Amino acid sequence: MPVTANEPLSLLQRYAETMEYCTLLESAANAPVETGDQILYIAAFAISCLSNTRSKDRALRKPFNPLLNETFELVREDLNFRFLAEKISHRPPIMATYAESERWTYSYCPQPAQKFWGKSAEIISDGPITISVESPDSETTTYSYVMPTTYLRNVIAGEKYVEPAGQVTIIASSGHKAVVEFKSKSIFSGQRTEEVSVKIFGPQNKELGIGLQGKWTAELVRTPDNKRIWEAGSLLPEPRLRYGMPSFCASLNQVTDIEDGKLAPTDSRLRPDQRCLEEGRIEEAEELKKKLEEFQREKRKQGKIVAEGVSSAWFTKIEDGVWVPIQGENGYWESRKREEWNACPTLW
Repeated sequence: MPVTANEPLSLLQRYAETMEYCTLLESAANAPVETGDQILYIAAFAISCLSNTRSKDRALRKPFNPLLNETFELVREDLNFRFLAEKISHRPPIMATYAESERWTYSYCPQPAQKFWGKSAEIISDGPITISVESPDSETTTYSYVMPTTYLRNVIAGEKYVEPAGQVTIIASSGHKAVVEFKSKSIFSGQRTEEVSVKIFGPQNKELGIGLQGKWTAELVRTPDNKRIWEAGSLLPEPRLRYGMPSFCASLNQVTDIEDGKLAPTDSRLRPDQRCLEEGRIEEAEELKKKLEEFQREKRKQGKIVAEGVSSAWFTKIEDGVWVPIQGENGYWESRKREEWNACPTLW
């Protein structure tokens, strides 16, 4: 795959984009559990995570496939969270991601895969999402769900675009649940469907009379009072020239004062082929990409890296399909404080 088929972000950074609307998790932490308001905000957050592909220009290119043990950190003091991601398996591909704030945590370990069906590609992201939220009374409620299957339409010809399909059921440890329904596309229409609705149920599986209505590309309002709960942020200017990226993406390759001198050497910001593509040095990016891929293949042949199964520097498995950051002095954030990266392999 030529480097021009990529956008200048890695798949790990694409997963970090889900944090753009983490203020919804802060709102959830301040909302009552019993009335269903807390799970309503969790549902809004789940839907908002799909909005980074709302621009059809975003469907034209793919993020860089991370190398095994490639990492990405995102520390946003203004939004009061930190995020860590690592590619922990080459075959099958598995990413471990984790974000935390004072009153919530977010864990997602996707196993991305694709299936091709004629004109469409089915994009599968198996792996549970677990969000834990601490309420004002210090009670913690845990929410779990799986992201919907999404489809890349018109793979062969026509205007490409991405759309989610089907249902997502969010289960709460309190007994509540939210059912997210993405409107099905008419067989007579070639247009993307963007409508989505949410119903909220209590512990006795009884509808609580509140929900969400709107578009996953634009906004969500609470029903029946029509209060706006979420609105999509802006795209970068001239989306066609900037890969259709949300404005939130503009900072993902930057090395700010927060990261300067503290980044792990495996961080996606430091990946040379990706950096060259961002700077418009296409031929150099192409050559570097080939060298990196060959370097990885050679290390697998020599047994220096694991060809199959999980190999992680920063995450530990707690149950099937779930990895969380290692804690203590061997953890990522403690190593970052010491600026000691002995656990990191050489990737480039």
